[in-house]
This record gives sequence, C-alpha cells and structure tokens, in this order.
Amino acid sequence: MQLAAAELARPGVTVYVARDDDDTAVGMIALIDDGAHGAGRAEIARMYVDEPARGTGIASRLLDRVETDAGARGIRELVLQTGTQHLPAQALYAKHGYRRVAPFGRYVGAPASICMAKSLVGFGADLLDERPLAVGE
Repeated sequence: MQLAAAELARPGVTVYVARDDDDTAVGMIALIDDGAHGAGRAEIARMYVDEPARGTGIASRLLDRVETDAGARGIRELVLQTGTQHLPAQALYAKHGYRRVAPFGRYVGAPASICMAKSLVGFGADLLDERPLAVGE
C-alpha cells in the first residue's frame, strides 16, 4: 500500500529530500507523526532512492536524519512497512536496528507487507559524552 502524494502534505508529515551536488532530488523519506500510532510512536513511509544513486549511502543518511529528528521530538519508537519482495529494503532496515513486528494500522491483513519497528530510547546516547540520560522513562 502506498501513501498518496496528497497525504504527504497533511499536518504531522515531514518529508525529507536528499539532493546531489547539482541540487537534483535523488531520494526521499517521510516521517508521519500525526498521533495515529499512539503517543511517542511515528511511522516512516515512502523511502525511495533514485536507481542511479542506490548503493551510495543516501538511504542510510536519510534514515539517520529521520531517526535523529524523531528522537529530538520525543518520539520513542519508529514503525514502518515494506513489501515482502523488497529484500534490499528489509536488509537496510535490519542493518539499522529495525525488527519485524506484527502488522499495524492499514497493513493488518495485507499479506505482501512486512512491518518493522525500532526503539529510539537511548538513540544517540553516544553523542552525549559522559552526561547521563534522563530518568523517568
């Protein structure tokens, strides 16, 4: 199931676009933080990298940026859906710490869907030097 272009313009959706040195769009990803998945949970959707740019690290950089921004917003978990036939996407997400979870939302009952999630609790803690994480999670 795909997210329509009009859905990318609704409140709670942030679209990230990767551009090359010529300012040509070569990849994109959307973060959906509209409350539909519960407090502290958001969805990644529409990850796409243009064919000639694949294998250059753009997808990883887009994913890293979304995760960093989501963590800064207080999002504790990211969820996503990919297709059963999208093995490179599944491998990318697994490499970044996503694990398979039960189907959620509009993907319940969609046999060609694989749903994955990643906890952001403690995400980026290595950037905090010696400072402790907040207490009371």
